[in-house]
Amino acid sequence: MEKALFEYHGVSQAIYCRDLLLKYCSRVFLSCRKDQEPLFPGQQYQKIYDHKEYSGIGPLGGVLSAMDEYPQASWLVLACDMPFVKEATISHIIQSRDSDKEATVYVSENGFIEPLCALYEASIRPRLNNFFKNKNYSLNKILLSSAIKTIKPVRTDELMNINDPEEAQKISRVLRETK
Repeated sequence: MEKALFEYHGVSQAIYCRDLLLKYCSRVFLSCRKDQEPLFPGQQYQKIYDHKEYSGIGPLGGVLSAMDEYPQASWLVLACDMPFVKEATISHIIQSRDSDKEATVYVSENGFIEPLCALYEASIRPRLNNFFKNKNYSLNKILLSSAIKTIKPVRTDELMNINDPEEAQKISRVLRETK
């Protein structure tokens, strides 16, 4: 099952993330591969499909495709597999933004950079393209070699990602019980 379709908050995680980001962004796009289109039908999502040249390279392909579509834009990127992201998570990264840096990113207590809850400035695009041309597709490695601002999450669990249906069901129960 597609992680973006897991339900933690009464709607699919894709819808939850879209609605959350619309509180802060004038437009929100779902980044996906063309073959995923049947999973996200209709007009409820504005989509940016991974461009052909970025096919199969993971999240970097989505970020580069978005930057190719809107090269002057900065991008607030949020993965659909983080059920504990709340308004405070998004508000904190936006308020902490340093537009003179190439990105503003969360860093965990153990020093791990979270590239999929991050704000990428348009200025990072040449670096992303350079890494892509050199067949290095790791957003973590790119960010570690970039001029970034790191911030700590408000809560330690907010950037936790969920990768399988069993785990998703457990988290869904926990979230329902804590409401």
